[in-house]
Amino acid sequence: WWFRAFTNGNFAIHENGVGDKFTIAAGGDATFAGNINMTNSGSGDETLTIKSTTAGDPTIAFNSAAANRNGIINFQDQGTTTGQIQYRHNGDIMKFITGGTGTNHEELTLNETAGGKFRTRLAVGGDNPGDRAVYVEGASSILELASTTAGQNASVWFRSNVSGTSADRWELGTNISQTSNFELFNRATNASAFHVDSSNNSTTFTGNVKTTATGAGTGVLIHTNSGISANSNLIQFWTGQSDGFKFYANSTGDGTNELLSLNSSGNATFAGSVDVGTFTLA
Repeated sequence: WWFRAFTNGNFAIHENGVGDKFTIAAGGDATFAGNINMTNSGSGDETLTIKSTTAGDPTIAFNSAAANRNGIINFQDQGTTTGQIQYRHNGDIMKFITGGTGTNHEELTLNETAGGKFRTRLAVGGDNPGDRAVYVEGASSILELASTTAGQNASVWFRSNVSGTSADRWELGTNISQTSNFELFNRATNASAFHVDSSNNSTTFTGNVKTTATGAGTGVLIHTNSGISANSNLIQFWTGQSDGFKFYANSTGDGTNELLSLNSSGNATFAGSVDVGTFTLA
């Protein structure tokens, strides 16, 4: 080993037959030809501090002289890498790797055009219970979907795997096919299934409405506009009866005050009078 001083002001420590191993430039910049290992042989933290003064920012630069190489920070536990931060120049991708190395541990991937992708689950404001892909918690938790381009949807899509076939099946939101209406859209058939208009007082089903409940207080109930409860019914249509269809008018939902009964033979029984033209049948 020997020291070298250059006419340009540089100073170097030289390994005979190998080359300069450590160089201090005239301006104060230092260059190591190999790796730098810092080891605290005692207890306590080992710290590397980068400090700027009145101007400039503390900066670490990872420079790949070869094309399509990666910039990597490894986190080791007793010599074994258990976490990484990578920047992959091939594709311009930033990856955060936890619990090991390799693609099975790439927890978060960021890309300029594709955006961000979590490998497992996401929690905002609290701990994910473990069975939710996305969990949001807070004193007031609001998830807002905003479309900034005219004529575009603000919606949630539902994709499921049925018998081995994965497909988009339902969409819930606004500006899908009914402009500002709130809508349930069938993606499998590409048709609107249900929507509520912006006045809050109109609902439209594009298919049949079916009720399978039977007994007191079930079937189709028509309520007052003061609320929906077991005792605010004005009219009840009971379905699934043992012998036809029954029409009630009461507020208790207990099957009293039957007005009309239609049996399976088509016969009608009225509880009161029936007016036909100028005739009254009692």
